[in-house]
Amino acid sequence: MSQYRFKGRSPGPVPHIPLKKEEGIRDKDMNVVARICLVGLQNIPKPLRKYLMFQMVLGMVLIFIWYRFNHGFLPKYWKKQSNPGLRPDISLLEYFPAAKGDGANIQWAHGIISKKKLWEALNSDAMMLQTDIYFKKMESLTGNSSVVGVPVIGHPSFSEMTFEDWFRQVKSSGKGLKLDFKDLNAVQPTIQMLQAVKEELHLPIWLSAEILKGHGSRVDPIDGNAFLDICSKNMPTAAISVGWTKNRLKGYSWQDVFQMFRLIMSHNLVQPMTISVQGDTMRYSVPQIKWLCDMTDTDLLVWAGPQSSITLRDLLRIRHKFRTTGASFDIPNILHRDFIKEKSNLASHFNKDEMDALLQHFNSDHWNSILDEITANSNKLYLGSQAVVFKGERSVLIWKQTISHGPGNAAVVTTGIAHVLLDSDEPNLPEHGLEIYLQTTKEGFPNESGGVRCLFSLNGDIVISASSVPIKIAKSVIQNQSCFKFAISVSGNVLSLQVYTVSDCRRTSDGHWKDASSLTMDLPKDIQLSSYRIVVRMNTSKVFGILEDLRVR
Repeated sequence: MSQYRFKGRSPGPVPHIPLKKEEGIRDKDMNVVARICLVGLQNIPKPLRKYLMFQMVLGMVLIFIWYRFNHGFLPKYWKKQSNPGLRPDISLLEYFPAAKGDGANIQWAHGIISKKKLWEALNSDAMMLQTDIYFKKMESLTGNSSVVGVPVIGHPSFSEMTFEDWFRQVKSSGKGLKLDFKDLNAVQPTIQMLQAVKEELHLPIWLSAEILKGHGSRVDPIDGNAFLDICSKNMPTAAISVGWTKNRLKGYSWQDVFQMFRLIMSHNLVQPMTISVQGDTMRYSVPQIKWLCDMTDTDLLVWAGPQSSITLRDLLRIRHKFRTTGASFDIPNILHRDFIKEKSNLASHFNKDEMDALLQHFNSDHWNSILDEITANSNKLYLGSQAVVFKGERSVLIWKQTISHGPGNAAVVTTGIAHVLLDSDEPNLPEHGLEIYLQTTKEGFPNESGGVRCLFSLNGDIVISASSVPIKIAKSVIQNQSCFKFAISVSGNVLSLQVYTVSDCRRTSDGHWKDASSLTMDLPKDIQLSSYRIVVRMNTSKVFGILEDLRVR
């Protein structure tokens, strides 16, 4: 081996790297380079070698931090400028391709109200940042009576930043923003700040508020009409999110969703909307919230804090009932990781009966809806994928198929959950409620002529009656009971009605139903249900009627 001579301290013997004869010229050249580099490193003084190694390690660390912070090698600022046409109302799934078209993959950072949390969130993989905006009042220097102050992040008594300071740090981060307003006075000045830099707003922005009071909540909501007016008129390019204050009684009632439905529909909103719900409350109220989202064409956000009792099974059940593109989850990181891992693995978490229940839904394709055009303003029929809502006595739902039932055939069963809710201050009559007819006649508006009627009344009475039977069969289930799970079956010449009740009508989806009563009727000879149609209607305009999971088997 040829000898190499160096000036200064001898590097010691040069290690021999054998070359094989069969290696090509390129392999020989690479071996020669490796030998020279190794010899060169040995010749460098030890302090200099340590310095160079430190610089190499430091450079690798800096490259890693840069890559994580910018989610790539290009600066975030360049990425933002590459999409100048993006508006604050852009869909999250369009803005974040990494979500792969699934709202569950959107990662949230919740409660970003301090400088420490802001720094951590900006250097995390979170896609959306949620913060609370309050209004810090100040004394007026002019002496006028108008409210003077500034929007601040977090409660004014411990706030570390104004909204302006907070926004200056996040606007170029590439992350989306959910701004939860806790004071109506903060909405207008915050929007003015955003509009002042609207040419730079190329990220998702949600204007959010709790505009209705949740059951048992100690927090007053923001004025919903005022909030929606300010947002729609002053920043129509931002998305809107609305919800209820924290619910302490576990469950959103049908009255809750009707109130939200009317509030939203009273405003001609053009921007995208999201219904924000508390996770451990939402799990009991999937039919109600799904109906609300269907009727208002809104997306869903499920949020849960560190102390929430929501489980992985709850999340899987909720996700299965909503569009994957229309539901996102602001939940603790550990729970979110488990959720992402198991979201497509339902069979491991639910048995066969539970899986069947998950697949159940109201199929509007099987029903015809009829509304009296003359009374269209007072009669409404709202068909969702989980429930149908009746308003007014001239709103009717009819099963499309005529049911044929011979003597030797198995029983035909109609099942569902019925709610009857008062929508008037006037006193209700005992038989005000929702009616299901098994009607043998095919023409005319539904009545008892040629058929059987099953009534679920507002005061808890269950009634079966027939056109040719002078005495009605009735039984009071529970006084003031407003929700019933039922099964109507026809077998031979016997009609039976099985009724179940639940202690809290806000929690019909948790399965805690009790057997309350069973009514039967021997059909008269002149009423043979060998061929009939199923008709559902209200018998008064003073109540709402709701049917969940209406099915005919």
